[in-house]
Amino acid sequence: MRRRTLTTRLTLSYVLATLVGLVLLGGSVLGLVARSLQTQLLDALQSQTAVYAAYAATLASDTSTLGAQASAIVERFPTPPDVEVRIFATNGSLLLPKGPLGLFPSRPVRPYLVNSLVLPPVGQEEDRRYAAQPIIVNGQTIGVVEVSQSIGRIGQVLHTLLIALLLAAVVATLGALLLGTLLARTLTRPLHQLRDVAGAIAAGNLATRSPDHSSDEIGQLAAQINTMADDLQSRIQQVETLATTRQQFYRNVSHELRTPLTAIRGMAENLEDDATPDQLAALQVIQAETARLQRLVEELLQPGDQVLQPLRQRRVFDLQALVEECCTLLLPRADRSSIFMHSSFTIPSPISGDRDRVKQAILNLLDNALKWTPSRGRITIGGSQNAGMVILMISDSGPGIPPALRAQLWERGVHSSDGGQGFGLALVKEVVEAHGGSVQFTDGPGTVISVRLPLVRD
Repeated sequence: MRRRTLTTRLTLSYVLATLVGLVLLGGSVLGLVARSLQTQLLDALQSQTAVYAAYAATLASDTSTLGAQASAIVERFPTPPDVEVRIFATNGSLLLPKGPLGLFPSRPVRPYLVNSLVLPPVGQEEDRRYAAQPIIVNGQTIGVVEVSQSIGRIGQVLHTLLIALLLAAVVATLGALLLGTLLARTLTRPLHQLRDVAGAIAAGNLATRSPDHSSDEIGQLAAQINTMADDLQSRIQQVETLATTRQQFYRNVSHELRTPLTAIRGMAENLEDDATPDQLAALQVIQAETARLQRLVEELLQPGDQVLQPLRQRRVFDLQALVEECCTLLLPRADRSSIFMHSSFTIPSPISGDRDRVKQAILNLLDNALKWTPSRGRITIGGSQNAGMVILMISDSGPGIPPALRAQLWERGVHSSDGGQGFGLALVKEVVEAHGGSVQFTDGPGTVISVRLPLVRD
């Protein structure tokens, strides 16, 4: 479900608040008017009964005379059509007139009945209001005057008032809708500007700033966004400066390395002519590694976005032969450290990728193992194939990965406890994943690193 805009929600809130206020106000007005009309009606009825009772007391001296004069008393004062006047004897019997209200007195009459052993039933309609007054002559009650009136006119007045209130509510709601929309747009206009500013900054236009400098909450938010944009722009400039400096450093180092590497390679080629077979093998290793270093140097001279890519080119090569080559390269170092290094990886495993990068990753893993394996320890290299993948396993008898570094093992910049440059496993992970593989470690005893790479299908 799509969420309504802030302008719409604010407008609806204003309209709803207006409607609630109108309902409460209208209900209160209707209640007060109805109560006032009821009170006025009862007061008027009481006044009329007092007039009728006083006039009847001047014409009649007892109940029998009252019955004879009842018609004259009732007809003496004209009344509206919805007003009924009845005169009762003190025993509750109706003297005059015998009209639509029946024969029985209403509740206001009953307290004045003095000569009745059995009170008559109540004769009172719910849509009428009643008032009664005793007719007293010489201190004696000779009868009771009852005046009643229908409340239909009150209902008509309330109905008219209700229609007027409804019309006023419609007008007020439309006014609230208009004013609420204008007010909501006034309140949300600065927020829309902040949204546009944030969107421009997110799109890369870091020079965009909010022009709102008010002191309210929105102005404070605008100031924070402007401060954030200034800080972001400053940091990006610092990063760009560092990237430029790093690239320049790479280029300077690369130029400085070119000449000695060329000299080493040339000298190794010259020594091949007089070398013994054992020396020739060592010279060939020197030439191969020098050539690899020269390729790395040439890569450092590439544009910044192409430096040290984990996968530059693809070609098919045998991973088993590459592992054997790496072991041969590091075996003298292992012997000098009294570390037994053995490879049982003998299965030809053709893979597709960047041979130099994969070699660099394997050398990093073996260098790590040599660094942390103690004297008289052992490093074992094994391999297997499963489900189209070749699995290279390098295990050592070292102390294992420190618990504090396990969660960040594959991140760049992780340093070992001795302050070194880290385990180099971030580069290994990047290279392996760039070749469609995965790498993981198992701890204890020692450390086991497992590298999975896809085999080339026949």
